[in-house]
Amino acid sequence: MRGFTSFQITVVVLLAAIALGIAYLVLREQPRSRAFREADRMLAMQEAHEDHIADARQVAAKTDASNLFQALRLYKLDHGRYPSQEEGLEALLAAPKPSLDKLPIDPWGRPYQYANPGKRAEVEVFSAGPDGLNRTADDIGSWKP
Repeated sequence: MRGFTSFQITVVVLLAAIALGIAYLVLREQPRSRAFREADRMLAMQEAHEDHIADARQVAAKTDASNLFQALRLYKLDHGRYPSQEEGLEALLAAPKPSLDKLPIDPWGRPYQYANPGKRAEVEVFSAGPDGLNRTADDIGSWKP
């Protein structure tokens, strides 16, 4: 019977070391990959939450604009006209027959805008929307269904 040569033992030990090194690298990456997957899942949930908040803000702005427009219609019934551009929405708060107790602020923290005459209707009430700029595509107002 013949024994193993030192070269054979060295090759076996070297192959075992390489296999252990590969196994270590693979196993070490597993928890990290799991953490990345969890982080991706949480980011997706946050983006969905932000989308819901954006949708809720749009609905709130549309509702406020619609309510302000209805208050303007009541004002017109009482006064025979809409408030002038100079009077603005503040006219809805004026005595002797105020239409509102206070003017709402849009969901982005800015006052609603009033236009008389309006570009899309006789008068318009609108929020400048998320970008805060008047007369851009994201404006939300009494003219939109």
